[in-house]
Amino acid sequence: MSSDVPHTLLEIVRLKKTGQLILEAAARQSVLMFESGNWVGLRTGFGYQTTAQCLAIDGDLDLPALDSAWFDNRPLSKGVSIQPLRRLCQLAQSSHFQEGAVESQFAS
Repeated sequence: MSSDVPHTLLEIVRLKKTGQLILEAAARQSVLMFESGNWVGLRTGFGYQTTAQCLAIDGDLDLPALDSAWFDNRPLSKGVSIQPLRRLCQLAQSSHFQEGAVESQFAS
């Protein structure tokens, strides 16, 4: 992970910034969108994995829970939705923040 990514994320949240955090790795970009410090969108160009893939890689995936969530059409659990974000940040080699308006891609 680029050493500036955690610092930049903390500053975006703490200062409630709006704009795009552009992560770069191997000449590709992924863009995280923030509105008033809240993560509201994602455009991936590298490293995207679903929440289930991230949990499996980390060894935290409970297959019966995954089957149950899929069958009942509900999320795995609260708090795991940031797993793909964490993975992108781990893979990033550099980053920079670009302030400006963004459009929310996630349901409220």
